[in-house]
Amino acid sequence: MKPPILPGYAVFSKKGRDKGRYFVVLYTVDADFVMISDGDTRKLDHLKKKRRKHLAACPHEFPELLALYS
Repeated sequence: MKPPILPGYAVFSKKGRDKGRYFVVLYTVDADFVMISDGDTRKLDHLKKKRRKHLAACPHEFPELLALYS
């Protein structure tokens, strides 16, 4: 079973300039978009809006990052 693309989960970018990079989903914008951060080029004060279909979910969850962001 494929892990969900939900806040707190790690994702892998399949398309775009950031292809091949790992991110953490911080919150859901709507059914198609999420806001992501990698802590390196995309910090918490400069999030990236990304389509869900361009991301692959990973089985790793980071709930402590959601606590910091909230």
